[in-house]
Amino acid sequence: MQGAGNSPSPDRIKFWLTETRTPERLLDLVSRFTDESHALLHRRPLLGLAIAGDLPRLREALDAEVRAEQEKDRTYWQPLKREVEAFRRAEREGEG
Repeated sequence: MQGAGNSPSPDRIKFWLTETRTPERLLDLVSRFTDESHALLHRRPLLGLAIAGDLPRLREALDAEVRAEQEKDRTYWQPLKREVEAFRRAEREGEG
């Protein structure tokens, strides 16, 4: 439920504008929430491409953003995976 008059909350709009990964959806959002889009340009510069309607460059920027997020995830999880693997290995060696 979105609240009074079915208007989304400012937090919901901010979430959509900072997290949407679909170019067409982002174009729709920036056209509906122009002021909020401009206010968030410093946080997510690719909103400028959406505001300009530059779909090809927006697609490229979103792809790059997704790849960067995936790399951050890999970087974060890699040492934790090694730790779990070491724990499992030590556990197996202790059983033998």
